[in-house]
Amino acid sequence: MIQQGSKLLLYLFYITVFSCKGDLQLKKEDSKKNHIENFNIVDKEQCDFFHDFNKLRKNILKGEVEDLETYFKFPLENSDAWHLVYLNSEGAEYDSNKDFSKYDFHEYYNNFFPEGFKELLSSVDINSLQEIGIQSSSKISKKDRNDNLIETYFMVSNYSNSDKHLKFTVYISFYEEGEIYETTLLYIFDYNKCQLKFEKLLLAG
Repeated sequence: MIQQGSKLLLYLFYITVFSCKGDLQLKKEDSKKNHIENFNIVDKEQCDFFHDFNKLRKNILKGEVEDLETYFKFPLENSDAWHLVYLNSEGAEYDSNKDFSKYDFHEYYNNFFPEGFKELLSSVDINSLQEIGIQSSSKISKKDRNDNLIETYFMVSNYSNSDKHLKFTVYISFYEEGEIYETTLLYIFDYNKCQLKFEKLLLAG
């Protein structure tokens, strides 16, 4: 009888020990899972606009088209992309009803981001833009071989901490045979998820 009681106590002891080990293992796994989830949340919330802006600028200035693809969701349905390409390319033919694809972006990258815009983008003071929210560039001029004025570019950059949008408004004037033609470009990038994403291009004039 005593021996049977001892066996019962031993049996209950083993059940208690393994039950505790199981609880500890579950708690350890839950703790690890929570740590990973919390780490991911913190990581997503730690936006670094300075770094992301400079990465975008580098990709544009160096013509790193494959890296730039990550900012876009192709195809672009807005026909203003084709109008911009036509504006900056004498021989370009396009159908304004056709979507602007990834392959079109590769082919017409330098028309989508004209040289005047790149030059203005290179001079943006990111610290001032982030603190104040707006920055105006100096006006730059392009001349032909005979020193005749052919284009002028001026840009206003905006960044809003409230709606998380980065905007580049580019004012372009073309001079041709005594006439002046003016165009305004607006590039809009979204930064709501701590990652710059191209939202839209608008062209007026």
